[in-house]
Amino acid sequence: MKQIFVLVPNPARAQLIRSLTGATGVHAHLSDGALPALTELERNHVDAVICDEQPGDMAGEDFRDILRIEPATRETPFFLLTDQGVVRPHRPTSTCRPR
Repeated sequence: MKQIFVLVPNPARAQLIRSLTGATGVHAHLSDGALPALTELERNHVDAVICDEQPGDMAGEDFRDILRIEPATRETPFFLLTDQGVVRPHRPTSTCRPR
Protein backbone atom coordinates (compact mmCIF):
# COMPACT_ATOMS: atom_id res chain seq x y z
CA MET A 1 0.00 0.00 0.00
CA LYS A 2 1.27 3.46 -0.89
CA GLN A 3 1.74 5.86 2.01
CA ILE A 4 1.93 9.64 2.18
CA PHE A 5 2.70 12.03 4.98
CA VAL A 6 0.37 15.02 5.48
CA LEU A 7 1.58 17.99 7.51
CA VAL A 8 -1.17 20.58 7.83
CA PRO A 9 -2.21 22.49 10.98
CA ASN A 10 -5.91 22.51 10.07
CA PRO A 11 -7.45 19.22 11.31
CA ALA A 12 -10.41 19.44 8.91
CA ARG A 13 -8.09 19.92 5.92
CA ALA A 14 -5.91 17.03 7.09
CA GLN A 15 -8.92 14.72 7.43
CA LEU A 16 -10.16 15.75 3.99
CA ILE A 17 -6.82 14.81 2.45
CA ARG A 18 -6.82 11.52 4.39
CA SER A 19 -10.33 10.70 3.16
CA LEU A 20 -9.53 11.51 -0.46
CA THR A 21 -6.30 9.54 -0.50
CA GLY A 22 -7.85 6.66 1.45
CA ALA A 23 -10.53 6.33 -1.21
CA THR A 24 -7.74 5.60 -3.71
CA GLY A 25 -6.02 3.03 -1.48
CA VAL A 26 -3.31 5.36 -0.18
CA HIS A 27 -2.73 5.55 3.58
CA ALA A 28 -2.07 9.06 4.94
CA HIS A 29 -0.04 9.66 8.11
CA LEU A 30 -1.10 12.96 9.72
CA SER A 31 0.85 15.49 11.74
CA ASP A 32 0.12 19.02 12.87
CA GLY A 33 3.73 20.07 13.53
CA ALA A 34 6.99 19.96 11.62
CA LEU A 35 9.16 18.78 14.52
CA PRO A 36 7.03 15.71 15.33
CA ALA A 37 6.77 15.08 11.58
CA LEU A 38 10.55 14.94 11.22
CA THR A 39 10.71 12.28 13.94
CA GLU A 40 7.94 10.28 12.28
CA LEU A 41 9.62 10.49 8.87
CA GLU A 42 12.89 9.21 10.36
CA ARG A 43 11.04 6.09 11.50
CA ASN A 44 8.69 5.46 8.56
CA HIS A 45 9.19 5.55 4.81
CA VAL A 46 6.49 7.32 2.81
CA ASP A 47 5.99 7.70 -0.93
CA ALA A 48 5.24 11.45 -0.83
CA VAL A 49 4.87 14.39 1.55
CA ILE A 50 2.09 17.00 1.44
CA CYS A 51 2.87 20.05 3.54
CA ASP A 52 1.04 23.28 4.30
CA GLU A 53 2.82 26.52 3.49
CA GLN A 54 2.81 27.36 7.23
CA PRO A 55 2.57 24.11 9.22
CA GLY A 56 2.99 25.93 12.52
CA ASP A 57 6.45 25.51 13.99
CA MET A 58 8.42 26.34 10.81
CA ALA A 59 7.77 27.40 7.23
CA GLY A 60 6.81 24.65 4.78
CA GLU A 61 9.76 25.49 2.52
CA ASP A 62 12.16 25.17 5.49
CA PHE A 63 10.64 21.77 6.27
CA ARG A 64 11.19 20.74 2.63
CA ASP A 65 14.81 21.91 2.81
CA ILE A 66 15.43 19.73 5.88
CA LEU A 67 13.92 16.71 4.08
CA ARG A 68 16.24 17.33 1.13
CA ILE A 69 19.28 17.13 3.43
CA GLU A 70 18.27 13.82 5.02
CA PRO A 71 19.31 10.75 2.99
CA ALA A 72 16.11 8.83 3.83
CA THR A 73 13.82 11.59 2.51
CA ARG A 74 15.99 13.29 -0.10
CA GLU A 75 14.22 11.61 -3.04
CA THR A 76 10.67 11.75 -1.63
CA PRO A 77 8.28 13.86 -3.75
CA PHE A 78 7.13 16.95 -1.84
CA PHE A 79 3.96 19.00 -2.43
CA LEU A 80 3.52 22.42 -0.84
CA LEU A 81 -0.06 23.62 -0.26
CA THR A 82 -0.53 27.38 -0.51
CA ASP A 83 -3.31 29.54 0.96
CA GLN A 84 -4.93 29.68 -2.46
CA GLY A 85 -5.22 25.89 -2.51
CA VAL A 86 -2.57 25.59 -5.19
CA VAL A 87 -0.27 22.61 -4.97
CA ARG A 88 3.29 23.37 -5.97
CA PRO A 89 5.13 20.06 -6.50
CA HIS A 90 8.82 19.92 -5.75
CA ARG A 91 10.98 17.07 -6.87
CA PRO A 92 14.59 16.62 -5.90
CA THR A 93 16.99 18.07 -8.45
CA SER A 94 18.92 14.80 -8.65
CA THR A 95 16.00 13.17 -10.49
CA CYS A 96 15.78 15.92 -13.13
CA ARG A 97 18.15 15.03 -15.94
CA PRO A 98 18.40 16.78 -19.29
CA ARG A 99 17.59 14.68 -22.36
